[in-house]
Amino acid sequence: MTIRLTTDSEPMQFRVFMTYESGYHLDISLYREVTNQSTGQTIFQTYNVGKTGPLDGRALHDPYLTKDQLQYKRFTAQSNGTTYAYDLPEMFRRALHLSWKQYFDLNKIKDQAMPKDNFSCQELILDSTNENNQISSVLPTPNSNTSSSTTTTPSITAISTPVMNSEQSSTNASPASLTPLSLQSSPFDHDEINGKIRQCGLVTRTRSPAENDCGIIAWRIRMKTPECPNGRTIIVIANDITYRIGSFGMEEDLLFQRASELARLERVPRIYISANSGARIGLAEELKFLYNIAWNDPKDIDKGIKYLYLTADDYARVSKLNSVRTEAVNEDGQLRYKIIDIIGKDSNLGVENLRGSGMIAGETSLAYNVIVRRIFTEREKVLFFSQFIFDFI
Repeated sequence: MTIRLTTDSEPMQFRVFMTYESGYHLDISLYREVTNQSTGQTIFQTYNVGKTGPLDGRALHDPYLTKDQLQYKRFTAQSNGTTYAYDLPEMFRRALHLSWKQYFDLNKIKDQAMPKDNFSCQELILDSTNENNQISSVLPTPNSNTSSSTTTTPSITAISTPVMNSEQSSTNASPASLTPLSLQSSPFDHDEINGKIRQCGLVTRTRSPAENDCGIIAWRIRMKTPECPNGRTIIVIANDITYRIGSFGMEEDLLFQRASELARLERVPRIYISANSGARIGLAEELKFLYNIAWNDPKDIDKGIKYLYLTADDYARVSKLNSVRTEAVNEDGQLRYKIIDIIGKDSNLGVENLRGSGMIAGETSLAYNVIVRRIFTEREKVLFFSQFIFDFI
């Protein structure tokens, strides 16, 4: 745009950029087009007061930067009408700061500040050294006598399940209590907490967003709130919609189970933020382009399929993968390997994921009588999730 600051001044070229990368905050930057005297190039010069724009000093005709991995994942999540999972801890942190600000304003406290360590967040992942976290140990073997309707997990810990008193679960503490609170912290036994985390088959991991290799992400968040300045803990579990469209495989089910067990063991609230596509149903990619069809009537395929088969050459290629069970047949002078069962060389392709879904449903049922829990659907997140975080804190 071309603007004259006064009626008799020279016109100046301005450019306005509006970005919405995080999905929560619209950033507006204003630049002048000026000529760099040393290079002769036209560059962007920030015109905002007290804020340098991200394009400040860049040449006018430089190509725009493409999205990095984190921005791409945020864009993917927002395109699916949800929030990128790794942005959730920041939402809790900001709501906590707002809670403290309102507490100080309502109580007219000016000589105190928020505790410096008022928010800590630990990402929880499965302990790969724990034998109970192996997928084969979670599901019964095909030859076991376990009922197909019952899915059990290895006993991580003997967690008792006393019934929660309804009066205990309905506390009405105001986020802005008028009673002045002491900001002195009490001793916190990190060794004990780490022991409970390991007891539930988990370990903590510090890593950058978008580095996860699992569609479920879990955090142990500790917050020092105005009502509880010594700190309170919650377990947050969320789906990453950008990882295999948020579907549940056995690893996702197992991490959900272990994180919920930790919440029960510590008797702390468990919040599950749902953005998923259900149990994962996959394909055996190694067989997808190899199978052939034997028709009941090759001249009239509307009469249906007789069976699927592999040729001798194709069977030789996949036989060592143990991904398919076959039966050798001779038909029309050709050796064929009739497909009986497709297993797949990779795990998490089929019905085992449905068993895992039953497993976490059972865990959620146990949690009902022990801890405070909240499950958010997509519509609820859009409508009032941010307000809930603030109210919860």
